[in-house]
Amino acid sequence: MELNVFSVWVQNSASKGWTYEQMQQLGSAFLLRHKMLNFIQHLQYYMMIEVIDSYWTEFELSLKEVSDLCPLADCKLTAKAKQR
Repeated sequence: MELNVFSVWVQNSASKGWTYEQMQQLGSAFLLRHKMLNFIQHLQYYMMIEVIDSYWTEFELSLKEVSDLCPLADCKLTAKAKQR
């Protein structure tokens, strides 16, 4: 999704040669595109840093402690139960 919004931004970079009237007409679309791109970037940051990274070390430690996948699945279910 971010790539799609960014590609629109690249395509709109041709707007440098537009007149002031043309820019005023498309200003709200540019603002919306900017807000969408900003939201997507912040959402990706949140998912990577706050969600995935925080559980990754816990997952790695659990991975070292188990010899098969059954206890690892139990650890995953325990982590989900902690969130609730």
